[in-house]
Amino acid sequence: IYGINPLNAIHQESKYSFWHIGRFAVAKDSGISTLTLFKRLMALAVKPIVEDKYSYMIAEIDSKLLKVMKTLGFGTRKIGKSIDYLTSETIPVCSSKRGIMGFFSKYGELCKVA
Repeated sequence: IYGINPLNAIHQESKYSFWHIGRFAVAKDSGISTLTLFKRLMALAVKPIVEDKYSYMIAEIDSKLLKVMKTLGFGTRKIGKSIDYLTSETIPVCSSKRGIMGFFSKYGELCKVA
């Protein structure tokens, strides 16, 4: 949808890996707090990025959810123009290990089996 080449927008060295984090969908009647479930899913999704110093997260994020992610400790950088997608403003962003660590240091424990 965005036509963004991460090698041009983020880092040009070929040793870097780019991990795309897709959209999560949660049934409202799942019986689990959607925020708790979101934190756990995000912790699991970014764990491989945190474990590799040459990795970046790329994602297209709803503008409202991006505010929540910043509150949870994510540092992101916009890498393209936002578009209206699925009835909301969606912003392409990236984050390095450093940008993710604010979140992961608080919620990385959620990766462990309950």
